[in-house]
Amino acid sequence: MDENKPLDKDSQNSPETRQMIAIPVDCLPLGNQSEDEIDLRELLNVLVKRKWLIAATTALAIGFGIIYAFFLARPAYEARATVEIGHYLTQNGRKTENTPVYFGNRTVIKKYLNTKYHTAGKYRTKAANAYLSKVSLPKGEENRCFFTLTALGSSNVLATRALQAPLKDIFNQHNIFYKAILQKKKDAIESLEKRLSNKRKIVLPQLKAEVKILEEVDLKRIENQIIFLQTREIPTTHSKIREYEKEISQKEALSKELRRKLDKLLQKDAAMATMIALQIANLQNDIANLRIKIIDLQTRIKEINESDIMDLRAQKRRLTEMTIPQKKAEITRLLETTIPKLQNQIKQLKLEIQPPFLTRTKVVGKIRTHNHPVKPRKKLIVALAGIMGLMLGVFLAFGREFLSPKSAVNSTEIDSPDPGQAPGNK
Repeated sequence: MDENKPLDKDSQNSPETRQMIAIPVDCLPLGNQSEDEIDLRELLNVLVKRKWLIAATTALAIGFGIIYAFFLARPAYEARATVEIGHYLTQNGRKTENTPVYFGNRTVIKKYLNTKYHTAGKYRTKAANAYLSKVSLPKGEENRCFFTLTALGSSNVLATRALQAPLKDIFNQHNIFYKAILQKKKDAIESLEKRLSNKRKIVLPQLKAEVKILEEVDLKRIENQIIFLQTREIPTTHSKIREYEKEISQKEALSKELRRKLDKLLQKDAAMATMIALQIANLQNDIANLRIKIIDLQTRIKEINESDIMDLRAQKRRLTEMTIPQKKAEITRLLETTIPKLQNQIKQLKLEIQPPFLTRTKVVGKIRTHNHPVKPRKKLIVALAGIMGLMLGVFLAFGREFLSPKSAVNSTEIDSPDPGQAPGNK
């Protein structure tokens, strides 16, 4: 058989010929390439062909969106309140602690309100017509004591009322801390005022009275005693000594005269001599007693000079150098240190129970409302309905195109090539 001679149709279809046909390697099918390739022109043709379906679906979705947004959706009004958490500060001298102590942690407050009011309110929206919708925490270190409550309701009045319960709940909890701190500081103020009153009305007057008594009574008494000892008792004692010495001199003179008489009467009159001897003995006893008295008086003078006056002078020095200065120093300390310190402490505590040192948890400004409802967002709902309708229309267009019988026939023709045509060639 000539290789260059063309085969007729019957020869081409014979089994022998089919076995002898040589197929080039580059024409062998490597896969179903027609299924993997996307023809953008065909996709555009489908969209143009089904444009009325897409338009109708989009228009229908927009219509439903308009009906829902303008007629079915219930309007929701918003009320918003910004709350400042109460706190207290403590003064240390002239400085104040930089970090205030707050009555509550706003993260904990948010969790509590979300659990009790926001989450529970979502399930009561249809019945209650208002609920707490959001608890937000402003960012920034300077806003660490603020949080915002947002409520939604069918009217501004109902939305505002929905904020009252959580606000009252937080206020009641924080008022417990506020009253405890306030009472503690008031008790401290009362205690300091009692101490101040005691210092002013009792201690200070008592010290002044003691100083006056020491200066005007005790000190003068000691000085008078010293003067009395020096000007009265010592001279009087010296005078008595002189009197005793004079009396001794007289008695000694009398005793000498009696001794002379005794010497003359010893031989003449024994009885008289005996009487004179007794008189002399009595005189000697009297002289001895007087000398003992003189010694006692001299000892007393020595005691006065070396003991009594010295003791009184020592007492005077203690009063003038120790007791009275100490009392005056205590008075000065009370007037210049203790009383002013107590006054400053009372003043500081009174400041600490006033803003900004002690503040209640409160709403900043007023509860904010809007004249127009914040929901539904009609434009957004209509726009989303249009987008969803357009997407649904495109999906339906492609679905109807590829599920139609004509499309199935065309697909079969494409997948079944002409037997006389080499595989892989159109």
